Amino acid sequence: MMKRKRRAEYELMKRIERIMEELNFSVDAIIVEGPHDEKALRRYGYNGLIIRFCNSRKPIYRFTESIAEKFRGKRIAVLLDFDEEGEQISKKLENELEELGVKVFRHVRRALRSILIRENIITIEGLTALRRRAFG
Repeated sequence: MMKRKRRAEYELMKRIERIMEELNFSVDAIIVEGPHDEKALRRYGYNGLIIRFCNSRKPIYRFTESIAEKFRGKRIAVLLDFDEEGEQISKKLENELEELGVKVFRHVRRALRSILIRENIITIEGLTALRRRAFG
């Protein structure tokens, strides 16, 4: 039983690594909440640019304007946590960025959410716990 559970967690981890691989080739940057989220994505193989939302200390509209100045016409993924607050802020960021001409990869957030929610993980940094469980 334990081996089967670890095997399932290992398979989930591999799916997440494939998503990170896709992001490496598909987006110009990812927006996360903070340093622990960045570290989790790096552990799963994402090696592109990561922008920390918590470091901005700006209102959302100023943050999105500064991102749009650099990334208008480019592709970004927003990977904030999957709790209520994270969902609301993500939606607001995605909508404002799109209005400002940034291409937002929403399907990546949905794919990660569907994997993590089933595992009762609602934070991006929670990816680290899944990795620990898979390897014991």
